[in-house]
Amino acid sequence: MNSEVAVHEYTHLWDRYTMKTNPELWEKGKEVFKRTSLWNEVKASPDYADIADDDNLVLSECHARICGKMANTILSKIVEHDGELTKDTVIDWDKEAWEYINKELGRKIANTGVYSFSDTGLNDDYAVDFKHFLSMPMKALMNGKDFSVKEKEEL
Repeated sequence: MNSEVAVHEYTHLWDRYTMKTNPELWEKGKEVFKRTSLWNEVKASPDYADIADDDNLVLSECHARICGKMANTILSKIVEHDGELTKDTVIDWDKEAWEYINKELGRKIANTGVYSFSDTGLNDDYAVDFKHFLSMPMKALMNGKDFSVKEKEEL
């Protein structure tokens, strides 16, 4: 597990959200990526034969590859130009920024009680904080478990 893999897998999760909540943007992404060699590379890869006929999954794989590579490339450039200590400082700041986001968005999620995950055994009334919300699907993926996000009907 490294920064590239983590960002890659999280991108798939956020892509599902984007596909559901902003279908126009998602369709635009398909139009854009279908004109790239990356699209054809994913579709032609034997490793992705099971998704080759699903444009939504192909788009998500293309997007995840780019996001994962960007995270890895940027951190590698920081080490190359500025040293490991600077990279560590950047990562520390990033963690601090995510803690802030967790605190702010966690309150909102906790106040709505909207999400539950079937593989956790949590019921629909269980409100999760943002960090927990983000970690559950990654843990499920890393442990080979299937998971789903269930929305309450009022949304």
